[in-house]
Amino acid sequence: GPAKRWPEANFLAVCRDWLERGGSVVLLGTAAEAPVTARLARDLASPAVADLAGKTRLGELLSLLQQTRACLANDSGIMHLAAAVGLPGVAIFGSTDPTATGPLSSRWTILCRHEPCAPCLRPECPKGRAVCLELLTPDAAVAALRRLWPE
Repeated sequence: GPAKRWPEANFLAVCRDWLERGGSVVLLGTAAEAPVTARLARDLASPAVADLAGKTRLGELLSLLQQTRACLANDSGIMHLAAAVGLPGVAIFGSTDPTATGPLSSRWTILCRHEPCAPCLRPECPKGRAVCLELLTPDAAVAALRRLWPE
């Protein structure tokens, strides 16, 4: 639900920073997430961006993750798969509890805001907007990724 999805604009800002540093971006997700990744790919408008949401089978996804330097993900299946193959990353948590459902890896940084209402475990924020996610800035994610890959 939306209470687990970091705003697109935040992902866009982090991807732009990564691209400016000479990196490439692979957008992954389910077929249902393909409209979101298509917008991100369009807005990034770079040959260093590949949009593969909904286009990979499990084996292909695992292979891609094994060839990747770092992962930025919502609390999701891809986050868990990336951690399982040893990929370092940054996990964004909103309504869910990172202690209970976080990646099983010491190579991951968890970004979350412990608001009085969090973790509520709801797919949609009862307040109408997920403040716990809104308060997590792209700068915090960029800083966490740069700690993983400082060069």
